[in-house]
Amino acid sequence: MPSVRKASRHQLTLFVAAAGVLVAAVAAVVLPVPYVILSPGPSLNTLGRGPGGRPLIQITGHRTYPTAGHLNLVTVSFQGGPSDSLNVFAALRAWLTPHEAVVPEQELFGPGQTQQQVAREDTQQMTSSQEAATAAALCVLGIKFASVISVVAKGFPAYGVLGRR
Repeated sequence: MPSVRKASRHQLTLFVAAAGVLVAAVAAVVLPVPYVILSPGPSLNTLGRGPGGRPLIQITGHRTYPTAGHLNLVTVSFQGGPSDSLNVFAALRAWLTPHEAVVPEQELFGPGQTQQQVAREDTQQMTSSQEAATAAALCVLGIKFASVISVVAKGFPAYGVLGRR
């Protein structure tokens, strides 16, 4: 009798351990982690041509010169964030991959931000970057231009004085 009791206790221990491992694995797959995976995105030769064969950068009203080579715009892709959660296995895989980085979600996104808000901010940042690059090029070339302040962030001294609200 003692050996039967020992065998059933051993089986019960194995069953409880297996159930615990199974529950932990399911939780790791289902429960989201608050991290974002950053990886290299596509690069774009800004001196090249876009769809339809038109140059990506077009300058009118001033003399231009032919270019050679590439001037690549490098992008970063992200996985995770608002409306696109990661599980622990995806985060661990990325953490072990040398060309990917895993960062806390709060470093890239505000609390409660939606995917639409993120897309709108990304578009605004790209537009702002393009405007700053245009202004820098015009300054170098000595070409006068008018600048317009379109948005001033709330909480800054210029808020309510400059730009549209």
